[in-house]
Amino acid sequence: MIDFLSHYYRAGTQEEQAMNLAIKSGAAVAPGLVRELFVRNQWCDWMKEEDIAWYLAHSHCVVTAWDGASLIGIAVLVGDGRKYLELENLLVDEARRHRGIGKALMAEVMRAIAEAKPYAAKIEVFEEATEAFYREFGFVRNHGTWLLELAPGSDALRVLTRTPRKP
Repeated sequence: MIDFLSHYYRAGTQEEQAMNLAIKSGAAVAPGLVRELFVRNQWCDWMKEEDIAWYLAHSHCVVTAWDGASLIGIAVLVGDGRKYLELENLLVDEARRHRGIGKALMAEVMRAIAEAKPYAAKIEVFEEATEAFYREFGFVRNHGTWLLELAPGSDALRVLTRTPRKP
């Protein structure tokens, strides 16, 4: 458990001050709890539990935010750890946002990046406000590249949908 959460978390009400908040890095998290967090926040809610289990097991680093036994946030770094790392997910329950939990998760993500020392670290961003948040941690827009994706319906994409395999 990381003890710097109180440095970032801004509790407003007495109820919030009484919460048992913790940030954990490297601790196992049940895929079902991650799926519930995704569904509550309409974030990657299409992922099945078995996909989430595989995703977590193959991630470079998983950082979680907890209120007691309730998962309220997650950050996931993927990549080989040497050539690159990418922050694939940073999610805080909607009702808990703008209180510093995301910053506390990012602080641990930044520690993991510093420890791995990859050649590149990146984040895919879709909103200006989100970009401003990541700038606080030293990320800048790369004007020399842009994102290309496989088109919906592509033959290659069908392979990636993880259809159930026959035994």
